[in-house]
Amino acid sequence: DQRKELVAGWRQLQLEAKGLDIELVGAGHPLLAAALDEEAKLVDQVFSPALVVAALGMATLFLRSLLLGLLTILPAVVASSGTRAILSAMDWSSNLILITTGPLVLVLVLASLLHLVARFKRLVEAGTSPPFAAQLARRQVLPAALFAGASTALGFGVFAISDIESIRRLGIAVALAVAVAIPAAYFWVGWALAGIRSAPGNAASTSTGPWRRWALGSRRHRVRVVILSMSVAGLGLFGLSTLEY
Repeated sequence: DQRKELVAGWRQLQLEAKGLDIELVGAGHPLLAAALDEEAKLVDQVFSPALVVAALGMATLFLRSLLLGLLTILPAVVASSGTRAILSAMDWSSNLILITTGPLVLVLVLASLLHLVARFKRLVEAGTSPPFAAQLARRQVLPAALFAGASTALGFGVFAISDIESIRRLGIAVALAVAVAIPAAYFWVGWALAGIRSAPGNAASTSTGPWRRWALGSRRHRVRVVILSMSVAGLGLFGLSTLEY
């Protein structure tokens, strides 16, 4: 709070000096820290939303299905936003190091889930029924995903012994988030995929399951679905941008 007051007073002095055609230049740790805070806010307000949009677009193109793209990225966004919210609740102030926690968790969870959903899609295209394909895909991919997640969590967990507080917190946060989010995401996505009753990319036109109305509606109103999805993701990420630094 004192740093914020100092920076606000300094900026006011700069504005007053500018009116007198005087240029004030400042230096020192508080002003440098404030500049780093501004860059951290930029990550939340610009980079994170752009990352979600780009990730959704790439996942949709890779899987050739908007529905599968949404199912893949949704748990990653929830994991990323949830991690940042927990950090805020723990009063771990953001900085240029700790702010990378959200994007890191998003990318790690999304990359893992892509293997599951891609495997599911191949099984369905080969003639396997979606419920059985979801079960089989999870059975085939989950062991490797858990091993990869555990090794990733261990790698970031090593940072917990760092003498630098920000790096230590980053390691702890990412390690715990990956350890919890990947198993939970595989459970949820596997359940969601089992509810798809026809080949992905065909909007489940022959569906008799709980996804029928959503699938048919998303097929008829693809543009609206994309706009709505991006709006919801944008609102969630906007909430992150209001976190205190």
